[in-house]
Amino acid sequence: MGKQLAERVGAGALDKVANAARVRWVSAAALLACVSVGIGVAHADPSVVKSAPADAAFFASASFKPPAGLVEARQVLDISGRHILTLTRIEGPSREMPDPKRNERFDLLVTYYEETPTGWQPAWTIKDGVDCPGLDGAAQFLSKGVTVTDLDRNGMAEVTVPYATFCGGGVDPAVLKVILRQGETKLALRGETELQFPGQPSMGGKNTPDKALLLPENAVFKRHLDKVWQQVKVVELW
Repeated sequence: MGKQLAERVGAGALDKVANAARVRWVSAAALLACVSVGIGVAHADPSVVKSAPADAAFFASASFKPPAGLVEARQVLDISGRHILTLTRIEGPSREMPDPKRNERFDLLVTYYEETPTGWQPAWTIKDGVDCPGLDGAAQFLSKGVTVTDLDRNGMAEVTVPYATFCGGGVDPAVLKVILRQGETKLALRGETELQFPGQPSMGGKNTPDKALLLPENAVFKRHLDKVWQQVKVVELW
């Protein structure tokens, strides 16, 4: 839905649409709160959650200064308000054994900002990376698997971010993680990338789910993360 809206009005213009629609989303949130009283559970219209790429025009209109090393950014609208998702990657000399001529440290940072009366404030972050002096190191987000969804239809956006990191000296799978966040909730698949060789069995590709993902109430999230894993498990870091 967010992508279709972005195609019609453009990523920058979506901000104006979001501003004009905020009263409706607040009303929707209040309505859901009222409906939930007495029945215990309320399901929001899936269209409440919207997402689109965030570009320079959007940042300017939102009075948001993008962080250094920006790889990807998205604007998100759900029943709790407006949000900005940023993915950044910064590389530089190792902290353990610094060599100014070599970039051997790779830092990944995911930040989910929420709009407040005092400006944009981080609601949660995901930090990872490698410091790999003297070996082959890499870290990157897997953009084709980055998603904003409302799988449980509660009107609150879920953000899924997959990424891979590597530190080694041979032909080995990289560390692969697919992480889903919804507010304070964090669910993940952790494992390794799959290496494929012509005429030979593949190597790696397996994962271990968080224990919470095996709970019945999280089945919809498990199916989603399994699907994303299959989309991104084969990756070249160089």
